Formats: sequence, C-alpha cells, structure tokens
Amino acid sequence: MIQSPTMLNHTSRKGIIWLAAAVLVLSGCNLTAQVTQERISFDHENIPILSQEDKHYLITVAHTAVSDFFSGKVEAEHTWPAHYDSVNNTVFVAFRLQGKKKGSWSAREKNLAKSIYVATQRTLKDHRYDGSIKEEDISELKIEVFILGKNHPYSNAYEPGIHGLRFKKGSNVAIYYNDVAIELNNNTEKLLENLCKKAKLPADCAGDPNVEKYIFRTLHFGTTHLSPEIVTFYRSNTPALEVNSTKDRIQQSLDLAIVWLRDILKKNGTFEYLYNPSNEKYSDKNTIPRQLMASTVLAKFSQGNPNYLDAHRKNLNYIFDNWYREDGDKGYIYRNKWSSLGSNSLAIRTLSYSPLFDEYKDKADKLANTIMAMQHEDGSFDAFYAYTGIVDNEKWHLAYSSGVAILGMSELYERTKEQSYLETARKAQDFYLVEYVDKIDENYYPGYVPWHTMSLSTLFKITGDEKYIAPIFTINDKLIEMQNTDGRPYMDYLGSFSDPKIKGYQVPHSPTNAVIVEGLAYAYELARDTGDVTRTEKYRKSVLLGAHNLMNLQFVGANMYYMPKSERAEGGIHYGPYDNRIRVDNVQHTIDAFTKILEENVPTT
Repeated sequence: MIQSPTMLNHTSRKGIIWLAAAVLVLSGCNLTAQVTQERISFDHENIPILSQEDKHYLITVAHTAVSDFFSGKVEAEHTWPAHYDSVNNTVFVAFRLQGKKKGSWSAREKNLAKSIYVATQRTLKDHRYDGSIKEEDISELKIEVFILGKNHPYSNAYEPGIHGLRFKKGSNVAIYYNDVAIELNNNTEKLLENLCKKAKLPADCAGDPNVEKYIFRTLHFGTTHLSPEIVTFYRSNTPALEVNSTKDRIQQSLDLAIVWLRDILKKNGTFEYLYNPSNEKYSDKNTIPRQLMASTVLAKFSQGNPNYLDAHRKNLNYIFDNWYREDGDKGYIYRNKWSSLGSNSLAIRTLSYSPLFDEYKDKADKLANTIMAMQHEDGSFDAFYAYTGIVDNEKWHLAYSSGVAILGMSELYERTKEQSYLETARKAQDFYLVEYVDKIDENYYPGYVPWHTMSLSTLFKITGDEKYIAPIFTINDKLIEMQNTDGRPYMDYLGSFSDPKIKGYQVPHSPTNAVIVEGLAYAYELARDTGDVTRTEKYRKSVLLGAHNLMNLQFVGANMYYMPKSERAEGGIHYGPYDNRIRVDNVQHTIDAFTKILEENVPTT
C-alpha cells in the first residue's frame, strides 16, 4: 500500500504550498525520501516545483497503478500523501515501449498522487496507439508524467515545446501537451490544424473567434529506455542548466558528431542531407554547398585515420564523377542548373585538406582557374560561374561565398605555394575589407562575419600583414552583440545568436550558431596572440557559451526518449530548440567549431 508520509509542516495558500521533510513508504519496498522545503510554483503558472524524490514517488505511484490494474486492486485501497492535497492540476500520463508511444490519458483529482494513479489506469485503456499495454510489457514499460499549469489566452507568446495547447468549443475539447510539437516536429500552423481535427472541429478552427484557445506551461518528467534515471525534460530535451563547456565534454560531443557524420554517408558516396527523427525518414533533397562542407570535414578527419579514409575516397569519387565539369583549363561544380562561387571554393577546400590531394591536383588547379576567372579587376567576385535561368540576390550569395573563396584560395596556396592563388585571395580580401568593414554600417550582415574572420586570419598567418587584424575585431565585436547571454526568454536560447531585426537570424538555429562559434574561435586566437587581453576574455566567454548551446542541441542519452530508432539520431545536432531535424550542416559546422576550440586549447575555467 502507498501510505501517506508524516508531515512536519504544511502551509497552504493560493498558488503556494510549502513542503517539509517527509518519509515516503512505497508499495513493495521501503524508500526513505527527503522532500526539501520548496515552494510549489512555476513562473506563476501554478505548477509544482518537485524534488527528485517527489518525482520518484509519483512515478512509483504510476507503476503501482499499472500493477493494480492487472492484479485487480482498486484506488480506494491506497492513502495518498496529504501534502499533495492542494495540488489539483490536470495531469497526463503517457506510456512508451522502446521509445514508441503506447497510450496517454488525463485526470484531475484533488490530490496530485491520486491524479497520477487515475490517469495511469485510464491510459491502460487507451487503444489509440497500436494496441494497449499487456501484462508482459510491464518490465519494459516507461512512464512519463505531465503536470499542466494554468491556462492563458492563446497569443503570439506561444512557444513550441514550452507551451501546451487547449482548444474548446462547446463540448468539443482537445489538448496537446507541450512535447507534441517536438515529437511530431509540426510547425505551428500544422499543429493548430491537427488540434482542431482532434477536437472534431474544422481544420481552420484556430481562426474561429468562438473557439476558446489557450496555452499553458507544463512540468514533464519520467523514465526512458535510454536512461536508468528519472529525467526532467525541458522542451523534450535534457539541456544542462549551467554552462559546462569543459574540454572533456566538448571532446565527447565532437567524437559523437563525427561518427554521426561518417555514418550518414550513403553507399553512393553522398551524405544524407537531413534526418527527421519524428518520422524516421531521411530527406532526398540535396544542397551542394552543405554536401561539400561535410566533405571538407571528412577530408580533415581522414588524415592519418583509416576509419575515415575509405569514406573520404568514396565521397570524392562521387563528387568528381557526378558534379564536376571542365571547360578547357577551368573546372567547376555544376548541379541543379548552376555553378556557384561557394560550391567551387568548397570543393577546393576539400581537396586542400585531402590526403588524396596528389591524385586530384589537376582538378584543384582547374577549380582555382575558375575562381580566378570569376574575379573582377577591383577584386570582387561573381556569385555564379554558370547557370540556367534567373539568379536573384547575388549580394546575399556573396555575403557567404566571398569569404569562402578567399579562404579556399589561401588554403590551396598553403598546399601548392602557387603565388597566383595567394594574389587572388589578397586582391579579393582588399575589396571586401572596404565592403564589409569600412562600410559595415550600410552592408553589415552576420553571414559574412565567420567566413571573413577565417579568411582574414589565414591571410594574416600566411603574410604577416597586420592590416588583417583590426577588421577581425571590428566585425566580431559587432556580431557578438547578437548572443543570448542570460537565457531569456527560454533557457535553451542561452549562448545562441539571433536578432529579430535581421532576416534569417530572427530565431536561433544550430548551423548559424556553430559557424559563428568557429569564427569567434579564430578571433579568440588572434586576440590572444596579439596580446589583446580584453578581447581574449570576451571572445573566450562567447565561444564557450556558444559551445554550451550546441551541446545542449545534441542528441545523446535520454533526450532521444521518443525515438524508437535512436541510434540514427545519436550524435546529431538538431536544427533548433523546437526543430529536431538533423541537417548535415548542423553537424558539420559544430564539428569544425569544436575542432578549432580544442586546437586552440581555449581555457574553460
């Protein structure tokens, strides 16, 4: 029997409950749990803040309800802890077997523990999820608890994965608790449409003024098939609450990420562009620049490492058998009716790092010839070499690809010592120093900062020309203003980079965060080596904060709780806090950033 603990103190008032030490005696075992004195509130949402002991007890209640269901015991045989009497929130209980949902139902009683017991037994009767739980499933059954906060009118304040949704019109009611948006990876429009259908209302009911629409916060915890511990989830994730960017942790994250990248190389030699854990499907779409950036990572890691060399060779074979064309002494990457400055430059970078360079030197030189043919007398580049149809927003393309081209030509010079490659890089850098640094107020765009930081740094190392130093500091000092340093409005934004005023950067997402962190690691290196103490510390803190954000977005351990095929996601970096798709560039940029942090031995304390 589940018995009530002895209460030492119990004070209750509207929205606040104080709990004191208690002894919990659970059925089937003796467990002594210390419930620390805590205020039951959650951002004024009327959600209990529970200790780990509380959560352990409540999960035990759920398991007891499962056992009782099959043994014939009834709820009336139990006495519920009195200190849960004033916690009468609606609760949902959900079941999973090996990550696959097997039921979910709600209850709202006058005691939190009783609510969970009742909800559990109702969930056992839920036949919507591929059959109900059988007695032989009990040993593998994992249980999650959702404690719902108070309702607020639906508004633009809705945040996927943070808020649940409730729609009501007459007797038609439907609820999505908070993790549904993440588990299904629905955008808001699709989520609202599905909720309308669940309530048996028209699909566009969100626009009906007669439909009551609410959002609410949720406390979500439970057991998973990936961890022996009871886990508390935040937006269906298990982010570190405090910045913990140690070298060991960064190295562990890097090791997982590179294995994920290597393992998504297909038999034909290309990378899977995207994996969606919500539907367990890979995307057939292909983006050549992102493919080639991943190829560069594979080239770097194949140096002296036979575990990656075969994959790298297969990848190069595909690229040059399928995407590479020649026009006299020029070579170029061509796919989807265009050949871009960025794609050609990224192919050069891949070859420059490749242990197979000698086999491809002729192609590297021809790619370089194309880059040089795309350069104007003033040093600027064309964004495209060959294309069919209309290409718009060339300025936007150059914001990214100009720095990539300078970097690629500089790295190829380092490999070959061909002077014309260095001259091309320097001439281009001189032009874009005016465009992006001297005219920063009129031309600033975050996308060019990391790439030009890396190109400027590389040119400085090659030439020793100090004119490349100050521009690195200028553009990174401005970029760093975008970083979230206080975890507001949501703690998984901490360390990310965004600006609601800049198109493409309104919300945080991992590929942007990662490439910015990589660029800042170069800026850190330069500040340290030139004795700029203030900037060294500023960039160090920014780099480690950014690394913290990226590690919190990595699939590892219990945060894959809803994935039956978690091995496909492990090590991947999801696109953003509420978008769990893993894109190849999410992972590639993170690998590059973490590699640079470790190479520079950035102090973590």
